Amino acid sequence: MTTLLFASLDFLTIDNAELDGSHGMNRAPVNPSESIANDDLSAAKAFLREYQATPTTQRNYTKEIERLILWSIFVQAKPLSSLSSIDMKEFVAFLADPQPIQQWASQRKFPRNSVEWRPFTARLISAAKAGGKPKLFAGLAASSRLVAMASLSSFFGWLVDSGYLIKNPMRQIKTTRKAIRAEHPIQGKAKVSRYLDDEMWAAFQDAIEMLPKESATDLDRYERAKFIAALILFLAPRASELANGKMSDFKPEGKKWWWHVVGKGSKAAQIPVVDGMKEALIRYRTHLGLPTPLPLDDDDTPLLRSLKDGSRITDRHLNTILDGLFEAAAKLLEQKAAELPASALVEKAEYQTRAGKIRQASAHWGRHTSITFQIRSGIPRSIVQLTARHSDARTTDKYTHEDADHWHNEAQKLHD
Repeated sequence: MTTLLFASLDFLTIDNAELDGSHGMNRAPVNPSESIANDDLSAAKAFLREYQATPTTQRNYTKEIERLILWSIFVQAKPLSSLSSIDMKEFVAFLADPQPIQQWASQRKFPRNSVEWRPFTARLISAAKAGGKPKLFAGLAASSRLVAMASLSSFFGWLVDSGYLIKNPMRQIKTTRKAIRAEHPIQGKAKVSRYLDDEMWAAFQDAIEMLPKESATDLDRYERAKFIAALILFLAPRASELANGKMSDFKPEGKKWWWHVVGKGSKAAQIPVVDGMKEALIRYRTHLGLPTPLPLDDDDTPLLRSLKDGSRITDRHLNTILDGLFEAAAKLLEQKAAELPASALVEKAEYQTRAGKIRQASAHWGRHTSITFQIRSGIPRSIVQLTARHSDARTTDKYTHEDADHWHNEAQKLHD
């Protein structure tokens, strides 16, 4: 039997007939006229191809499916097409605390083709919260487990409808879903917390300024990073919107410029391009040597491009770029903590905590950061709602922290 290598779905090879799903216990009789695949990996990839037009959805499904396939092989020692409802209950429990953590999680994200890639990201739990000494934890929150269950239920449902499987093993674990929902009560006023505060954003910008600038490639990387920071701050974009964007998405209407974008749910929108964004656009286009300082209607130059060949970068590549900058920012925050005297206990702890938090950040945190900063700058919430493209004003309200800040400041008077 060939030894299987732990890898992401793109690079996973299952050359073992007992594990590849060609003879899975839940396989439906093969219909030659409607056969979608002969094995589990091929079936999973056929499902994912259905979402080529929506890269973010495709990426989210990929994440859930590859975790399940890897768990099925390496933990249950059976193919995905042999999993039962009992197996699925065990898998959902595994998502809450994937062990052994060294096999399943890494403390930072690695490229999907790296031998160090892992399907979970671990975070460090402090000694106080861990009950004695710090420990790594990679379990999914209740809300994330519910998302995983919904995604896998859709995946299995498609396999059944396509004639690949006999039944959907997710259908029989409703009690598990109810138990998880009990862990995650609905909180209508829960605030968005995954954003960079002023200190973290400043460290992020400092990390960009500290990038090397000696060679032409160094300058390309530096200017691209500065442009990414401006896009994040002024436009509150999603990663896929930047990855799919082109220069001609910036369009003038009279003397005003707008960024035209097709976002979540294939909804078209336009966002005001303020002076700071326009200046960043001019600077970056000038650096690239493009014909005009501002784009013309037929300018199909990728908004963000690879340093190797000028091709459009993927949203995964964008996250990799940001991961490096977040790591550099975390080290700067840790350095600030180290430079403080031991007596500055609270301030040292806050810098260290910010360092830990920014290491968990992703491109989507940039969107949250922009929306939060817009509200704090005094822009009316109704205008922020338009820029953020929130269909419900209550979503925008989750980015407001003034009431909580006032409450905290008043309580602080007891200490002062």
